[in-house]
Parts: sequence; structure tokens; C-alpha cells
Amino acid sequence: MNFKNVLITTLVLSVFLIATNANAEVFAYYNFDEEGAVDVTGNGHDGVVTGAAWSNGKYYFDGEDDFIGLGFNISPYKQPINPFNPEDNYPQLTMGAWVKPEYDPSERSVNYTLISNNDGGLDRSLGIFRVNIDVSEPSKYAAYTGKSILRGFDVTEEWAFIAVAYNHDAGFCKLFVNGQSITDTIEYNYDKHSILNSHYNANIGRSPRATGEKYFKGWVDDVFFSDEFLSDGALIDIMNIQHAPIPSAGLILFSGITFFAWLRRK
Repeated sequence: MNFKNVLITTLVLSVFLIATNANAEVFAYYNFDEEGAVDVTGNGHDGVVTGAAWSNGKYYFDGEDDFIGLGFNISPYKQPINPFNPEDNYPQLTMGAWVKPEYDPSERSVNYTLISNNDGGLDRSLGIFRVNIDVSEPSKYAAYTGKSILRGFDVTEEWAFIAVAYNHDAGFCKLFVNGQSITDTIEYNYDKHSILNSHYNANIGRSPRATGEKYFKGWVDDVFFSDEFLSDGALIDIMNIQHAPIPSAGLILFSGITFFAWLRRK
């Protein structure tokens, strides 16, 4: 690792520490600066890369069988039946990434999953969805809400910052794309402590269910997970920092964040 990368990593961890002290918790972050899915927060949530190709600080997923397996479950409540990690508990969750998708706009049914732990019940997922509609209608970035699919913003083949935020107890799901958001109120039809719970750990690049849901195709960078329902302002800060998903902790961070963003662009 060269001096520049050492300096960048040090700045990342320093800003994470300040942000954590300001009650803005990012518990896993994959900047892909080096090959491999290393969680640079130091929380030990390293992933296992299967097939995806690393190049110049980002990963390419081929849409066929590439994915990154993560070692934690993003369900709202503890899962006694989860054999992987029964202590996971995220009633509030925000997850997102920078993406540059590749897809066939002529496909009538599109379901390219970016991040998911879905086991078949519309569990927490973020990606591109279009089901049985006129192909003249653009595909949309979208998220699973637990009862339906929240579709929002047109997909292009340009880089985009996309995220979804869940507040399970309050019954809200928010989709955020390039500075704009839409929110859905989740009306639970049964025990909300069971809905959105999955026995699968999270995956990047596919749904772990891998049945009826396609693998993501395109470039992915800077995947992050927070255990809070982040505001639009916090997500705009993340987006504007350009690949440094640290929720804003106020003006005290401005100079350090600006310098960090400048370094990342070099």
C-alpha cells in the first residue's frame, strides 16, 4: 500500500470516528480502493468476492454469477432461526452505493439486485426493477419495502448514487437517488416483527435467494451500511463527498472531508 492509500485510509477511519461520536453510525463500508471486500470501518465485516472483477478502485459484476457475500444479516429483528449470526438487529437501516449499471432496455421484466438479503418475502433489497410493463417505459431504481416494490427514478447507464433507508418500527421506507427521494408508508398486514426478516446474510450484486431475481450487471463502488434511518441531508452529504460515505457530523468535518474528497479524485 503506497503513502497516498495509507493517508486516505487514515482519513477515512478518523472521519468515521468523529461521525460515530456525533451519533451517525456507519457499521460497514467497502471503498474497494484495494482488491478485496475489506470493511474499512474496522468492524470486521469483510466480504468474500465471487467472480466480480476489480479494476481501479471499483468492482465490475457481469450479471451472470458475480457477487460479494457479506457476513451479517440486515433483518430488522434478531432471528433465532438464523444459523449465521443470530444477534443481527437493524430496525433502522440505510444502505447504498455508487453504481454504473449495464442492462438491456428491451427486456420486459427486469430485476437486477444490487444489495439484498431477500429470502422470498420482499425482504430488504435495492436495485433495478421493471416487471411486465411496456418496454418504452424506462426501468426504475427501486427497493423492496416488505409489502411491495417502491419504484422511483429512471435508470441510465451513467454513474448514480442510490440508497434505501428503512425505519421498521415507524413503518417507513425511503428510496434516494442522486439527491432526490420518495417515501413509502409500510402498512403491515401481520406481525411487523416477522415481516422483512430473512435467514440469509446480505449480498452485494445479487439476491441470496437467486431465484427469479437477476444478478446486477455493471460497476459498483463505495457500498455502505448504517444502522440509522439517514436523513436526505446526510445522504446528500455522502453523495457530494464523492465516494466517502460518512454521514455529516457538522462543520468541524468540512476541511478534512474536502481534503479527503480531493485526494480520492487524484
